[in-house]
Amino acid sequence: MCNGDEAALESWWAEKFDAKFGRYMAWVWFSVGAENLVKAALVCHGLLEAKHQNYSYPVYWGDTDKGSWVERVLGSRRNAGGGYGEMGDIWRCKLDDLSDKLGDAEAERKDLKAAYQYLTQVVRNRDAHSYVTNQRRKDLLAVDPIFVPAFNKLVQAMRDRGHFKATGHD
Repeated sequence: MCNGDEAALESWWAEKFDAKFGRYMAWVWFSVGAENLVKAALVCHGLLEAKHQNYSYPVYWGDTDKGSWVERVLGSRRNAGGGYGEMGDIWRCKLDDLSDKLGDAEAERKDLKAAYQYLTQVVRNRDAHSYVTNQRRKDLLAVDPIFVPAFNKLVQAMRDRGHFKATGHD
């Protein structure tokens, strides 16, 4: 569906996902995929590691007492469980580290950071916290000139490190 026919794309989103919220859901998935792509490229280059913390949220099992579980969840620390860091930290710092490793020119470095800053601060944050009618249509114009080159850069960075060689492992 990347043939530049916006009407066909709108129709496809409405038919395949949802008539009213199809484009919104496509952007949510796009943003989550973009976040995973940048994290994968950074992990592949040894620039990002999971921060394992105290996993204070309880797992709900079939024989768990619901009342006890609810109280434990409500008493747990916010963001317990660790992870790979927040996207703001990644585009502010880690992408510079990756660009250094790749020997990027200043323009390439800025393009990559701007793509992820916009995706994080505008698209992803908006979509995670609200629904704004027809806002995503405006963002569609950034896909080809802004996001695709950034994603290609990250995929190439992983390919150059042998990340896609068939090993039989995830």
